[in-house]
Amino acid sequence: SEARGTITLGSLEKLAQGAGGATVKGPWRQALLWMSVTPADLPRFDRYLAKYPDDGEVKTRVTEARAGVVARTAAEAERERLKSGYDLLGQENVDAAEVVFRKALKVNPRDVDALAGLGNALLRKEAFEEARLTFDKVKTMAPKRKELYEDSLRSAEFWSLVKKAEVERADGKLDDAKAHLETAITVSPKEAKHAELALANVHVDAKRYTEAQALFE
Repeated sequence: SEARGTITLGSLEKLAQGAGGATVKGPWRQALLWMSVTPADLPRFDRYLAKYPDDGEVKTRVTEARAGVVARTAAEAERERLKSGYDLLGQENVDAAEVVFRKALKVNPRDVDALAGLGNALLRKEAFEEARLTFDKVKTMAPKRKELYEDSLRSAEFWSLVKKAEVERADGKLDDAKAHLETAITVSPKEAKHAELALANVHVDAKRYTEAQALFE
């Protein structure tokens, strides 16, 4: 068992400190090379190397182990940062959440969880076109992780089209607004009623009252 393995290694260390320590060097060394190293195990290597400082293979093993510990620690810290970003989103602290996700992306631009978090922050801020581009990147980078982008990308596309249509309607470009709203209706059927209402108003502006009435009804 793990407990027996730990006791055996401790016993080897104690024997190695005695008069016949050289006879157990081999088993002690082999146990260190075979073991799966955790941060708590690093002092064991230090004690061995204090006695046998010229053992290159054990030195390499402990160097690799320390690098692994550093990498795992950094990964855990990054997971905690991302969690804090999503927690901030849940608290509607959108600006602070955006800062967290942008910092994470500076460290690792290919972190799809941070990218998806940023996309959600942008959606909450109604920066729909930027959100759409962000979720499109998530889709390209992690196409199998649909839970990260599918619904959000659809929503971002929908509201980006609706927003464009609002600008076009204000500029009198009614045919362009109509085309964008009709596309929006097909993009996100769940949200289609918002585009249908906007389209009805475009029909009113264009004096297409029959089409407007049908939508209003």
